[in-house]
Amino acid sequence: MSTPRIIDNNRDEITATLDGKEIRGWSYATDVERRTKMLAAREFCEGWYQATKRALAIIDEEYDEAPSGTYDNGGTMDGWQMACSRARSLIGGKDG
Repeated sequence: MSTPRIIDNNRDEITATLDGKEIRGWSYATDVERRTKMLAAREFCEGWYQATKRALAIIDEEYDEAPSGTYDNGGTMDGWQMACSRARSLIGGKDG
């Protein structure tokens, strides 16, 4: 599972990146403000991690509770599990 990385340019900006792309930024003018914004960045990353972890748990619950059998038209219900697997891979969790 990917987690955001915090980068401080040591001038006036802190960014949170995910897989090399900026997802959130903070600017600062003083050292006191820099420390405050760094705490905010760390809280943001912790929240991101917790939300991602919870989303993966929900997907796993849904995957395990997926109905089995066939529809009236003969199609299978494997699509539900395929959708759960795809969501897992998009979020960055284990697949399969």
